Amino acid sequence: MKLEMNFWTLIGLGIALVGPSIIALYKKRSSLGFDSLIPKFLLWVLVILISLILFNGENENLQSIGFNKITLRTFYIGIIGGIGMMIIMAIVQMIFRKQKASGGEYGYKDITSLSFNRRVFSVITASIVEEFLFRGYAIERLALITSNIWIAALISTLFFTIAHAFSWSIRHLIPVFLTGLFLASIYIMERDIIACIIAHFFLDSVAFLLMPYLIEKKNKSASGI
Repeated sequence: MKLEMNFWTLIGLGIALVGPSIIALYKKRSSLGFDSLIPKFLLWVLVILISLILFNGENENLQSIGFNKITLRTFYIGIIGGIGMMIIMAIVQMIFRKQKASGGEYGYKDITSLSFNRRVFSVITASIVEEFLFRGYAIERLALITSNIWIAALISTLFFTIAHAFSWSIRHLIPVFLTGLFLASIYIMERDIIACIIAHFFLDSVAFLLMPYLIEKKNKSASGI
C-alpha cells in the first residue's frame, strides 16, 4: 500500500525534525547538568510519539521507515558506513588543523567527562533515536512533500545539524552535516535504517568509548601508573 500524506504525518514531521532541537535548547537553558539523563529520556519519548503516529495515525508499519529484515549486508554496510564517516571526520579535522581553527573540543570534552555507563547510554540513544527520527521517518515523509528523496535528505540533514548546534561548537557542525548527509545517502541507497544505526553506533563508539579509553591508558602508562 502506498503511503499517503495526512494530518498526522505533518505532526510526526514536526516532532521528528524540531523535537530534538527543542530538547537540546531546553537542556542548554535549564539548570540541568550535562550528565542529566532527562534530555535523553525525552528523546526516547519522541520515538514513542512517532511510533504512535506511525501505527495509529498513518496506519503504517516500521517497514515504511526502513526497518527491514536484518541480513549480513545490514552489518557490513553499517560497518563500512561507520568507517566512511570516520574518514570524513579525519579529513575535516586535518583541514581544521592546517587552518589552525580552534573550538572543536567543546561538546566532545563534555561527553568524554561522563562515566563510561553514561557514555554508553548516550551512544545508544544517539544511534537509535537520531536515525529513527532524521533518517527513517523524516526522509520518507519529507519525500512525500517534496517528491524528491535527495531534497528530503538535505532538509532532514539540516535539521539534524541544527539539533547539534545547542551543545556542540560551530566548528563541529561541519562534520555533523557531512556525516549526516553520508548517513542519509546510505539510507536512500539501502532503505535499511538498521544499517544506519550500526554505522552511527560504530562512529560514536570509537569516538566516545574506545578513544577515551585508549587515551586514558596511554596517559597512565606515561605516568607509570
